[in-house]
Amino acid sequence: MDTYFQTTVQKLNSEFTFELEPIVNIQKMKISDFDLLLRSRKTNSFPSKMFSSISANENNNQQFLQWIINNLILQFQANPSKIIAINLDPLQLTYQSTLACLKNLLPYKKQLIIELTEQLLPLGQLDRLTKALKYLRFLDFKIALDDLGSGENTLQFLLNNSVYFKRIKISLLKFKTLDTLSLDALLTFWSIFAHKRQLELVVEGIDSNKKSHHVADKHIYLQQGFQWKKKFNSF
Repeated sequence: MDTYFQTTVQKLNSEFTFELEPIVNIQKMKISDFDLLLRSRKTNSFPSKMFSSISANENNNQQFLQWIINNLILQFQANPSKIIAINLDPLQLTYQSTLACLKNLLPYKKQLIIELTEQLLPLGQLDRLTKALKYLRFLDFKIALDDLGSGENTLQFLLNNSVYFKRIKISLLKFKTLDTLSLDALLTFWSIFAHKRQLELVVEGIDSNKKSHHVADKHIYLQQGFQWKKKFNSF
């Protein structure tokens, strides 16, 4: 992997691309911000195996992340009003080099959301992750917690670290086996929790008007998914 990754920006650009998926405020019927999604040019899907290999090695992760940040900066400079979320695994945030790379985005922090994914941490790394979250909040970055109820992102983790987050996200795709009554209870709980903690709440996996209205009935207005990607396909 190390040998493979000693490559050029041109090589990275030929292997990977990005998709900007809109997060829509349905009360205003306008895009609130975007999720930056890494895609393989060959499969047009998230390159999970390659990403795991890269992020497992700090040196490779640093080079790759800097390439992503350079692309982000171009987006920010081209449109100073655009807000974009970058997804980072917990392991990445345990690297000092990741924090150093993110400092390059300080001039654009009003346009940036750092989204912590649900991937599980190696044993013994939780304290380092917590320190990283504390440092990023000290720098006044906005941090989101992705895919609540999955992997590392448990309710207990959120309760222990809620002071660091400004946004939480849940995905209907993760709970598609729930019956309607149970899903209603889950959405109601997170809606109340977010309101009381003054957290933004985003629901992902919205693929129809029916689901959108159902979620909105729980007073959840920030939504993401195929339904809104299809409607706002010209961004």
